[in-house]
Amino acid sequence: MAQSTVDEKTRAVSDPQSAEYDPASPHYDVTADSSSTFYAGDIGTAAMSGHDLRREAEEEVERFPLNVFSNLGLRDPLTQAVYQNKVDEAKESLPDGIDIRQMGDVPKSLWDNASHEQMVETLNSNANSATVAETSEEWVSLGNELTLHQKAVADAINDSLGDWHGEAGDAARRHLAQVAQWLGSTAQGSVLTGRQQQTHSQTLNETQKAMADNPPVPFSASAANARLASISDPGQLAAATMQELANQERSEAAREQAARIMNQFDDTVGSATDMPLFMAPPKLAGAGGASAAAGGVDAGRGDLRSLNESGNRPEMAGAGAGANAVADGIAGATVSARPPAA
Repeated sequence: MAQSTVDEKTRAVSDPQSAEYDPASPHYDVTADSSSTFYAGDIGTAAMSGHDLRREAEEEVERFPLNVFSNLGLRDPLTQAVYQNKVDEAKESLPDGIDIRQMGDVPKSLWDNASHEQMVETLNSNANSATVAETSEEWVSLGNELTLHQKAVADAINDSLGDWHGEAGDAARRHLAQVAQWLGSTAQGSVLTGRQQQTHSQTLNETQKAMADNPPVPFSASAANARLASISDPGQLAAATMQELANQERSEAAREQAARIMNQFDDTVGSATDMPLFMAPPKLAGAGGASAAAGGVDAGRGDLRSLNESGNRPEMAGAGAGANAVADGIAGATVSARPPAA
């Protein structure tokens, strides 16, 4: 979504910071001019879905002669690493200036104090990486749909310039430009949310696999002592004692590895907790109060429907508070969070 849909010539003559800036040029687009009151915001291209990013990662890995790595069981970890790198690059390509919600410090657990069984239960209870991946796709898809609406509004502004003159027309265009900018920022926030959830899904999936490869080693000190107390032969007692100590050491080593796995999980998920602040849509000029804000949403929706008959998604973003409530859910429980209903 970092790349604009505006062609390079139009971008050059419409950018007031460009040496080629020329409002008189036939390529000039008033909705692409950031100094214009009709500026519709930067209109990005469609963001790639998580499925597309993963397919690219798999194709890249397949191009390498990795038979040796496959035999060692390293092909899947390499594919996962390439995929995560693509997700990170996609996040970095999002425009600067997305409003981020202030969430405070990310909570962490003291896994070194937990039993191995507690960590396994925590990681696998009500935690489905496929569900998180599904909601991440919905967020990215929603962002792409909002971008299409933003482009439709910008096109409508341009189309109206030749037919609708005067202050009424300019006022309508100014409002539509604000709606377009709001659609653009909401689209970027939606894509960011999807990217963060892709990281959550990937991390959960990899952590669950790592934990499955490091199962608890059962050991009870009281049971071991009881077994040793039942042995009267000194030689057998010495051998059994060494075996019990070895069992205890293996159990503790597995628990310590589980704690490292969980700490890494916390660190990775904690690095992907920035969530967008979804703003309310712009109000119509002269509107005031909560009811006027609702009126502004309705007017915006009416304009969008007249511009794009297939679009009912803008209704999703009609309530900034509802969208932010969903963002709260994402930050608090990534598994259950879903986009606002259309």
